[in-house]
Amino acid sequence: MITIYTRNEPPCSYCEQAKNLLRQKQVEHKILVVGEDVTKEDMFKAVPNARSFPVILDNSDFVGGLKELKEYLLSKDMQGMTI
Repeated sequence: MITIYTRNEPPCSYCEQAKNLLRQKQVEHKILVVGEDVTKEDMFKAVPNARSFPVILDNSDFVGGLKELKEYLLSKDMQGMTI
């Protein structure tokens, strides 16, 4: 399952695009809002190499941000896999 670490303050347009992309592709995902669902410290424990939002994981594997998510989903589509 895809997990997205996101933020609400300040608003993150890349986070919203990532969430919309996953909805459009009907990919099961979980959204964790830093500062509401998890602390920033907990996010960095889970993903020490996170540098910007969104932070996207597939199970516990680091995918990256929005750009990397698009590439990741495209590679899965081209392989005929479902996530």
